[in-house]
Amino acid sequence: MLEPPASAIAQPIRHKIAVLVAEAADALLSLIELMIVRQTIDQIGLVGALAGAEARFSYGGGALSKLVLLP
Repeated sequence: MLEPPASAIAQPIRHKIAVLVAEAADALLSLIELMIVRQTIDQIGLVGALAGAEARFSYGGGALSKLVLLP
């Protein structure tokens, strides 16, 4: 019986690694966004930060807006 070439075996593994790296990068960016939001809240107050979150949400800010609006 013939075995598949090594590249055929390695490709799914490479894909899984790429997905994990992308998810880790996304999580890191979300953490950085959260840190920026918390700093913004401390500097300009809650009302100004929420107004900024609404502006970001209207432009499709996504995760950043959701994080700001959580209690």
